Amino acid sequence: ENTNASAGAPKLPTDIKAEELIDSARDALQSQNYRVALELLQRAAEKEPKSKRAYNLLGDAYMGNRQFSEAEAAYRKQLAIDNFDQFAHSRLARSLWAQRKMEDAAKVFQEQLEVNPLDSDATEALGELFLELKRYEEAVPVLERAVSLEPENAISHSNLGRAYLNLKRDKDAAQSFDKAVELQPNPLLWNNIAYELAQSNSNLEKAQEYAESALASVTSSLRNVSVEHVSMRDIAGVSALGSYWDTLGWVAYKRGEIAKAKKYIEASWRLSHSAEVADHLGQIYEKEGKRDEAIRFYAQALSAERPVPDTKARLAKLAGDAKKVAELQEKHKVESEAIRTFKLKNASGKVGKADFFVVLATGSKDAEVKFIYGVDELKPMAAQIKALDYGAVFPDTVPTKIVRRGSLDCKATDCVFVLQVPETITSVN
Repeated sequence: ENTNASAGAPKLPTDIKAEELIDSARDALQSQNYRVALELLQRAAEKEPKSKRAYNLLGDAYMGNRQFSEAEAAYRKQLAIDNFDQFAHSRLARSLWAQRKMEDAAKVFQEQLEVNPLDSDATEALGELFLELKRYEEAVPVLERAVSLEPENAISHSNLGRAYLNLKRDKDAAQSFDKAVELQPNPLLWNNIAYELAQSNSNLEKAQEYAESALASVTSSLRNVSVEHVSMRDIAGVSALGSYWDTLGWVAYKRGEIAKAKKYIEASWRLSHSAEVADHLGQIYEKEGKRDEAIRFYAQALSAERPVPDTKARLAKLAGDAKKVAELQEKHKVESEAIRTFKLKNASGKVGKADFFVVLATGSKDAEVKFIYGVDELKPMAAQIKALDYGAVFPDTVPTKIVRRGSLDCKATDCVFVLQVPETITSVN
């Protein structure tokens, strides 16, 4: 049975039962083969349109494949079949959140808690959503409840700390953060706490310690990445690396170390293309009095996924006119794509598309490249992809590696190679 994500679903007998399709789809989901899962679940739903299991899993497969509005539709079908489904409200809320329909998501999480008041996941998620909406007063009681429902959950303690911090309850925040780190000393947690402390200009020594620990952990885990055996875990590590570089840079910025801040945050931007990171660069350039550079990054931040709410106001203030914001956004939109786009000569004249992995290492000009799938005649293009100048990828000399996935599109005389944003990669096949 072939479950490779780039291949279709396995050939199945036409008389197969919906339950069997669902079981096969569950296996595909577990190995992150979302496309296969989707095909199986769509067939199961056709066979049994009232199946209670099919639509939740179909929604999960769409979520995994980053098709968030399709996921929303599947979860709504599930709720139409069974409005008291134990988890469907929560899943629906997450699909709304992924589409940035924040207020709707909050409402649906609240509905979930009416169905199941002791649902610790939904309680936690609602608290986190309030944090993102900067509704700290509302976040505190929800997160205090999350902590009482799951006293061993480090993330809940950390999120409660964030809420306290934003209400200037620094002592309560410190206690919550300490508890989180004691329960679960891991890089993601260290990074998140460091970032919150930096945002609030609170205990920056501690913030730097946490940020450095997070970074040391992820750089060492990526050190042994091999182009021959790339896993989704490696991709997640690269995504984390981008985020941790930004955090360390942001702590440096708050400590007045502008040159160091810029180095880390620029490296993060080249890797992650995150709206928040571009907004940070805009603030750094604005502080340096480099108005045009600041405008450029604020405009790019607005075109990235999940823009920070404050960016628009910062750009309007610099541009001197709120009406110019959309025009500036349009003007600078292509620049963020340009830094991950490379033009190549097509000497062979072979046309078509192919995907490749590129592994880059600190202090080395030599990239490792591997063909993943696509038009076989394009395999020799690996040599040109290897020879590309990827620029200043790393902000320091700490030995580590990053893996990028890129898509090659060849016309008769030339090719374009575009590196994908790590966060958007759903498969290594």
